[in-house]
Amino acid sequence: CAEDLAGVIHPAPPAFQCALEAADEPLFSRARDEGPLAAWCVAKTFGKRFAEKGRGCLIFVNSVHAEKPMGYGFLFSAGCGAVQMLNREINQDFGTKGVRSYFVQRGPTTTDPDLKSRDRVVKKSEKDSLYAAMDVASIWLERALAQR
Repeated sequence: CAEDLAGVIHPAPPAFQCALEAADEPLFSRARDEGPLAAWCVAKTFGKRFAEKGRGCLIFVNSVHAEKPMGYGFLFSAGCGAVQMLNREINQDFGTKGVRSYFVQRGPTTTDPDLKSRDRVVKKSEKDSLYAAMDVASIWLERALAQR
């Protein structure tokens, strides 16, 4: 039930592998639609609902490539950077209304199209239970917030 919803987690956009000179309009459109535009739609829809309730949390799981672009993944890096900026805007627009927004960065990834998405993460931490994983995530989040 949407009235009972306390938070939304939005996944990272797909990693596109493409040289700048080889990118065509459909690929640019797809990267925009599946990355920053999808995140914006989530932020607009749920941010407004959470602001009306006076509480809520938006979490954008993304990539360190928002700050460290990678060679053949420039569309992916640009999309990650756009979502990171969106997160900052959400905090300015909805933060005073009780809505928290976080940009959680995964470690470096590869854009090798033959790899499964779970194997693209170069640095990861695997835990046996949800609670153990949440403990690690809370430590990472605390460290990131402490650096601000």
